[in-house]
Amino acid sequence: TREHKLQAAMTELATAQRQIGESLDYARLIQTSFLPNRVDLYDYIPDHFLIWEQRDAVGGDAYWLRPTRSGIFVGVIDCTGHGVPGAFMTLIVTSLLEKAVADGSTSPAEVLGRMNRLIKDSLGQNDRDAQSDDGMDCSLCHVSSDGKRIVFAGANSPLYIVDGQGARCI
Repeated sequence: TREHKLQAAMTELATAQRQIGESLDYARLIQTSFLPNRVDLYDYIPDHFLIWEQRDAVGGDAYWLRPTRSGIFVGVIDCTGHGVPGAFMTLIVTSLLEKAVADGSTSPAEVLGRMNRLIKDSLGQNDRDAQSDDGMDCSLCHVSSDGKRIVFAGANSPLYIVDGQGARCI
């Protein structure tokens, strides 16, 4: 009977592990659907490379692209949390970024300021008894349509420029 109980427990564990794996695979599909289409990235930024490898199946890292009347926004985002909590944050943050640029602003600093307020409001962080201190680090650029002007703002994230002189942090 002891061996039978052990076998039944192992079967239950395998079933639970399979269900969790399937759930995470589906969550990965949902999370990646919030990311810019790679074809769109090449349409707007033909000479680029992208490395997006999260530690877990889902997580707190994302990138963002949004065309404007005078150019494009490009953002690299690192949300608090790994795994499922980080993935929840990326979905919240990418949705709030859309809201933050809805007025047509092309100032990365203004957008990040709005994001700070929107995140605090959405997660109830303005209350004295707030349970959450979650948020994001973000590098956000607005690139002019002609590609001659880049305006940058960062929330705990720098901008690195790589050119013929090497790499340097701004």
